[in-house]
Amino acid sequence: MTRLARWSVPILVGLALLGLAFGLSERATASGRDAARVATSGSAALIEALDDPYSAYYPPEEYKQSLESLSGQFEGIGAEIGLRSDASAGSDCTTVSGACRLVVITPIEGAPAARSGLRAGDVIERIDGVATAGLSVDSAIARIRGPKGTTVTLTVSRGAGAPVVLSIVRDVVVRREVTTRVLGGGMVGYLKVTGFSDAAADDVVAALRADLAAGRRRFILDLRGNPG
Repeated sequence: MTRLARWSVPILVGLALLGLAFGLSERATASGRDAARVATSGSAALIEALDDPYSAYYPPEEYKQSLESLSGQFEGIGAEIGLRSDASAGSDCTTVSGACRLVVITPIEGAPAARSGLRAGDVIERIDGVATAGLSVDSAIARIRGPKGTTVTLTVSRGAGAPVVLSIVRDVVVRREVTTRVLGGGMVGYLKVTGFSDAAADDVVAALRADLAAGRRRFILDLRGNPG
């Protein structure tokens, strides 16, 4: 029995439809449509149809950002942002609105955002003069990030005061994902890990070696709040 013969009829029909769709997309791109957009949309729909929670399609720019998160460094302003809802928004707080605000969770110490005066709790109202209403967190991050040496302007509100406009020059930002302390009168080494980039493992090993060299044999490894 050939491999083709073992395939089910639905699979063969699906492949035929896929071939037809590919032919139509070639015709569409020949008429001047964006070939990359057609290919991206088709690939995303194909993966989504699998209904598999462990499969996902990343467009090129999103995939690049995922690699940046693994490397532990990226080009941008260096601030963690998220959505914060009030009581009227309920649990459906996925895009910026009057009841769902885009807020700064924490600026990274020493990064451009912190140096420019951006504070935890600031509400980001505009990015380069454009209102943030309707944006998701990922869309907002994509607008705020950018190449080293370029500038992004954020309009933020703080309490009842007038909006504050901050011009921030982007730079290479290195996440500090491992912090250490000494507890128990110098006998206990404390390590907090907030991320799992390529550099985080090396930093943990270096911290453990330093503790061992200092004679410590008890350790606390704090993984609370890390992204898994």
